Amino acid sequence: MRCLCIICKDLLDSVQSIVTIPCGHVFHNNCLSQWMVCSKTCPECRHHIEKNISKLYFSFSPDSDIDASVLENKVSTLTAQLYEKDIELKVSEEKRNELQIEIANIEKSRNDMYQILLQLEKDVSLLKSNVDILKTSWQTFKQNKEDLIKKINDSDNMKVKDGSCQKVRDNLNEMQVKVSAKCDEHAVRVIPTCNSLLKLPCKIRCEIKVLNSKNRNFRIGIEAFSF
Repeated sequence: MRCLCIICKDLLDSVQSIVTIPCGHVFHNNCLSQWMVCSKTCPECRHHIEKNISKLYFSFSPDSDIDASVLENKVSTLTAQLYEKDIELKVSEEKRNELQIEIANIEKSRNDMYQILLQLEKDVSLLKSNVDILKTSWQTFKQNKEDLIKKINDSDNMKVKDGSCQKVRDNLNEMQVKVSAKCDEHAVRVIPTCNSLLKLPCKIRCEIKVLNSKNRNFRIGIEAFSF
């Protein structure tokens, strides 16, 4: 004969304590204790439960069928729990793999940003050198311009009867115009480019900080899924 606890639907066996109440129904001790927290009536016949709860002691015969049923019930329960854990583990593994792929992409992006930053720093350094050279050339052009103006003024004071003085003056004026145009062209082309390149390293450093922050967050997520 196989007896069930109506509360948990498990078999009554010698493993767990068994109790009975005045109405005669039998339950597991733990099941009845939990039941009485919510209700003071019998789970089966609804008879009011008094305090006189008696513990029962059975002498079970070595019945292989009963033992097999108990074991089968426990194996089924453990199998279901194991299946649920396997599903949870699989989901966690998939999530961890996704996070690892995301971290690898972030690492690659960060390394690419570092390479771009290094190249930009080289370009900025070279541009600064070019700017210094341009400043020196500008000073030279200014000095040449002043020398040309002085020569033009000196030529005005020369009393030469032939047209050679006017020709020299025209040539000097032409050279002055070319020097001024050349200086203005270099200043307009190089200075905005220099300002734009000088701002790029700051922008890239900000992007690298954002990537580092994402990287830390993903690593924390992977640690949460590690077993």
